[in-house]
Amino acid sequence: MLFISADVIKRYIFTDAIIGSIDFVTVAMVVLVFPSFGIITMEKGHVCSDFVYNLFHERFRGIVDLFTGLCSVIIVVLITWKLGDRVLENWQSPQGLTTQYFQWPQLPFIFIAFLGCLMMSLELVISFLHKAIEVKNASKLKHASHDA
Repeated sequence: MLFISADVIKRYIFTDAIIGSIDFVTVAMVVLVFPSFGIITMEKGHVCSDFVYNLFHERFRGIVDLFTGLCSVIIVVLITWKLGDRVLENWQSPQGLTTQYFQWPQLPFIFIAFLGCLMMSLELVISFLHKAIEVKNASKLKHASHDA
């Protein structure tokens, strides 16, 4: 944050950006953000709005959770798949992609992004399966108590 602020201030006051700022910020974001995806997903630390959700009946909340969980799994798995393709493509390329200014190879950073998304994908699948089992068991309990 301080680096970006300094870059913006330098750009507006001196009409010149910090040399290589785009490379530095891009790489720093990949290294800082992507590895945390799996941990945050495991700890259920993502932002969610439950204002309307809490008004729903418990059974409907389970269905909503399953639907949003499935959508999350599909989206993150697709992103992971495309990042994996990008890793393989970059690995097989003789030159490989590099950053704009410093010409750092992008492969390690794409791989970090891929691993972060892979961990998030796995955690989302596990969470989805747990929720599916929970909804199924709740349905069985409701039918059992209804029959009695």
